[in-house]
Amino acid sequence: RGLYSAEFGQATGIISIATKSGTNKYHGTAFEFVRNDIFDARNFFDAKKPPYRQNQFGGTLGGPLSIPKVYNAKDKTFFLFNYEGLRTRQAITQIGNYPDPVLLKGDFSSIATPIIDPTTGQQFDNGQCLSLYGGVAKKNVICPSRFSKIAANYIQYIPVPNRNVTGANYTTAPSRHNDFDQVNVRIDHQFRSQDNFFARYSQNDGGQKLPGLAKYFGTISVFSGKNLAAQESHTFGSDIVNIARFGYNRATLTSQMENTPTDVGTAIGYKNLGLRPSDWGIPRMQIIGFNPMGQTPLNQGSTSDMYQVSDTLSVQAGSHHVSLGGDIRHFRVNIFQTLNRQGLTTFGSNFTGNAVADFLLGLVLTSSYNHGGVLSNTKTTNTSLFVQDDWKVTPKFTLNLGLRWEYNTPFVERNGREGVFDATAPGGIIRLQRDPKDFGFQGTSSLLTVGGVRPGITKQSE
Repeated sequence: RGLYSAEFGQATGIISIATKSGTNKYHGTAFEFVRNDIFDARNFFDAKKPPYRQNQFGGTLGGPLSIPKVYNAKDKTFFLFNYEGLRTRQAITQIGNYPDPVLLKGDFSSIATPIIDPTTGQQFDNGQCLSLYGGVAKKNVICPSRFSKIAANYIQYIPVPNRNVTGANYTTAPSRHNDFDQVNVRIDHQFRSQDNFFARYSQNDGGQKLPGLAKYFGTISVFSGKNLAAQESHTFGSDIVNIARFGYNRATLTSQMENTPTDVGTAIGYKNLGLRPSDWGIPRMQIIGFNPMGQTPLNQGSTSDMYQVSDTLSVQAGSHHVSLGGDIRHFRVNIFQTLNRQGLTTFGSNFTGNAVADFLLGLVLTSSYNHGGVLSNTKTTNTSLFVQDDWKVTPKFTLNLGLRWEYNTPFVERNGREGVFDATAPGGIIRLQRDPKDFGFQGTSSLLTVGGVRPGITKQSE
């Protein structure tokens, strides 16, 4: 930070962005950039060229903000508008490996290794379902009556192999979507020669759809940004200038699973999920030796707001250029996250000697499930004051002298969803600001207590 003026804090670097203003004449531009698979060569690993479409387009328009017969904006008021859009549709070849549909019907007769019934210790046979096999007796057959209800209902969501390649029997080329829109509007106005004002509003919205190996196996990311800036410059003679600024910035980013239109988890037989529609999807499962199936396990996102007010007074006094001022920034950050809301279940060959057989029988190797999620709404305020003197001692020697003061308030959860681990209590204890029952949590624990003070972290309510 010692490389920069005391006016700047918060980080080790400075990013300065300038937007163009309008002029006394109207000017405009337009552009279109196109990419298309007809111009591309085939990828070595693709059987055929996958579709690819990309369009990037936009334009600008600027000039005086005049109203005919009402207001002449020449040399006073200007505007500049620009828009840019992006649309991309690109098919990407993906390769996976999934169980043979014959195995998913319970017929393992093509496999020499015995499939063992864990309830009897004997090799499976089709004695209870001979009619399904034309009365022909077979070994290594699991009759449908033995299938787990959840496995039987889940089979419909397992991709069907579409090529005869060991370890890579499935290929697909779903289209990735990437959409983006950006708008900037700037207005400049000169009240008089000593007072100049400008305001700018910028907004961008975009999203990406990253499909998985099958429908509802993918991820959807959405992002948006909004920024408002205003500045007023006032000149007090030739040696004193004051600049007042206001800024607002909002950034939103989410990365979510590709939702199903209904609660598939409950439909196939899971109990007590208590899901919101944003968590609906195909439960995550994996049969060892094959690709994972179902939804991505993580839903998360955040929205951050920042409000800023600053003022800087600059004075040129002989060989001294003195700047002083202050800056107030208020931050609000909202975060949500859910993980494995429909569980993550893995099947190995521990029980029957075959992972697919274990899946059909519902014999789980590992399983995990997370109830609820993370929800946080925090706020903090930063206040800073500074003074800077750039003293030109000689034409070849300048002293840059600065002093900056900052105060950052601790982050506070606006709804009281915060706590701290108190290591001073015997065995340790988690001190919460509010009772977890206020948020629908019904569990109890001797490690949880409500109240207690740790300076700067929690405050006990009276």
